[in-house]
Amino acid sequence: MAKIYREKEIEKLVEGLNNLGNNMSVLLELIKYGKIAVKPLVSFLLSPPSLFSEPRCLAAEALGMIGGEETVQGLIEVLDLCDLDLLDPQVRFAEETVRNQAARQLGILGDERAIEPLLKCLKENHLRDAAEALATFREKRAIPYIIELLEDDYAGETASKALLQFDKDVVILLIETLVRKKCTSFKDEKNLSVKRRAEAARLLGEIGDPRAIRPLLKRLEDEEWEVRLSSALALLEIGANKDEIVKVIPELIAGLNESDWYTLILCIDALLELNSAALPYIENALSEKAIENGKGERILLSEKAIEYLEGILQKSKDKE
Repeated sequence: MAKIYREKEIEKLVEGLNNLGNNMSVLLELIKYGKIAVKPLVSFLLSPPSLFSEPRCLAAEALGMIGGEETVQGLIEVLDLCDLDLLDPQVRFAEETVRNQAARQLGILGDERAIEPLLKCLKENHLRDAAEALATFREKRAIPYIIELLEDDYAGETASKALLQFDKDVVILLIETLVRKKCTSFKDEKNLSVKRRAEAARLLGEIGDPRAIRPLLKRLEDEEWEVRLSSALALLEIGANKDEIVKVIPELIAGLNESDWYTLILCIDALLELNSAALPYIENALSEKAIENGKGERILLSEKAIEYLEGILQKSKDKE
C-alpha cells in the first residue's frame, strides 16, 4: 500500500514539471527519489509533442542525473517519438529541443546502445546535440554529417566543438570539404557553402596537423575571400615554414579593409606576430596604397586600412 501511495506521489510530483514557477524545485525533488522516479519520468518524457519544451526537457535532465537501463531506453525512445516533418513548425522546434536534451543526456551517460539512434537523428534530422553526443563516443561515422552542420547557423558552433573532439581523425575529411562547393543555379557558390569551407580551414588551424598545410596554401588562391583569410590564419596557427608563411601576408593586409572588428583584430595581431617578415609587404602596401592578393587581384586599401598599417609598421619597428 505504501509503495502504491509513493508511486502516486511521484506521478503527481512529475506533473509539477509543467508548473513553470517552481519546476526547478520539482526537478531536485525527483532526483532525490532516484530510480523509483524513472518510470513516471519516462512516461512524462514520452508525452505527445507540444509547444512547450521545458517540462519534458527537465524530465530528460532528471533521468540523466538518475541513470540506469530504463533511463537509457526512455531517452533513446524519445529520439524517434514521431515524424518531425509532420509537425507544425513551432511544435517541431519544441520537439527538437526535447530531443537535443535527450541526446545530451545520452552522451553524458555513455551507453553505447545510444550510438545507432543518435546517428539516425543526426542523419535524418540534423540534431545538433546528437553531433556532440556522438563525438563523446568518438563515432567516426558521424563526422561527414557533423561537417554538414557547419552550414547551419543554429548548430554550427556545436558542430565545430564536436569536430574538435575527434582531433586528427577529422583532418582528411576537413581537407576534402575545403574544396567542395555548393553552387546556385547561376553557378555562384552559396553563402552557407562558403561558411562551411572557411570554418573547415579554421578548424584545421586549431587542430594543427601539418597534413593541412599544402591544401590550405592552395586555398590562398580561392575565389572566396572568407576562405582565403581563414586559410591564411590557419597556416599561421599550424606553423608553416618561412617561405610558405609569407604567402599569407597579402591576405592579412587585405583583411584590414574589413569593417568587422573581430576580423580586424585577427589580421592586426597576425601581422604584428609576423613582425620583420611582414615589413616589406607593409611598406610596399603603404607606398602603393594597395595590395595584390593570392588571386593576383589588386586590392585598393581604405583610409582606415592605411591607418592600421601605419600603426603596425611603427610597432614593428619599435620591436627591432
